[in-house]
Amino acid sequence: MDKGYVYESRMEYPMIANEYGMKNPVQNRSKKSLDLILNAAYSLMETTPFDMLPIKSIINEAGVPTGSFYARFKDKYSLLAYLYEHYLDALEDQVGHLIMAKPSETVSGDISRLVSAISHIYEIHAPVLRSSYLHLRNSKWEEYSLRPFDTRYWNNIETLSNFLVSSAKKNDWPGIPEHVDHALIMFLGNCREHILFKEKYRAKAFSRDYFHREMVYLLECFLQRE
Repeated sequence: MDKGYVYESRMEYPMIANEYGMKNPVQNRSKKSLDLILNAAYSLMETTPFDMLPIKSIINEAGVPTGSFYARFKDKYSLLAYLYEHYLDALEDQVGHLIMAKPSETVSGDISRLVSAISHIYEIHAPVLRSSYLHLRNSKWEEYSLRPFDTRYWNNIETLSNFLVSSAKKNDWPGIPEHVDHALIMFLGNCREHILFKEKYRAKAFSRDYFHREMVYLLECFLQRE
């Protein structure tokens, strides 16, 4: 594919294997086929609604035999769950880099870095996230509930909250953890809405810079609340 792999499979994926009955790749050749399937699905989801995306199209785009798909996934919804977990991996990696990096000299600087880092992950994984969020409303998706991933979501909220509270305290801002948690939930919700309604935002000349400024302002307000 033109822009290279967005997704790269892992040799071990216990949650996906256990929850969705997927077989992990055990050979490099098998891993390559899986990578082709993942990235074909991602590419097609950029332009095609998931409900209208047949498995045959994914197989043709990937250039793999039909058996290669069904050897790993029982349907396209288990594939979507696998892609969603890849997003969580990327989010946690980004959070880890953010925490380990040298702090900014100001609270606003740390907030800006957080907003940029997390927004970037949402943008990269937008096709998968859009499909996942929309299919939470679909009865078919109930079989592949995102509940197994809830713990990872809340762990990220807690880590980011601690990061911002620590930054605030060093600069004599109140930074009440409960307030920061609420602000981060709102921020991630706004990222989700930005993805779901991207076309609407574009029509209103919605810009990345505007979104960034609004989210930084949101977090600053919550960090300064008594």
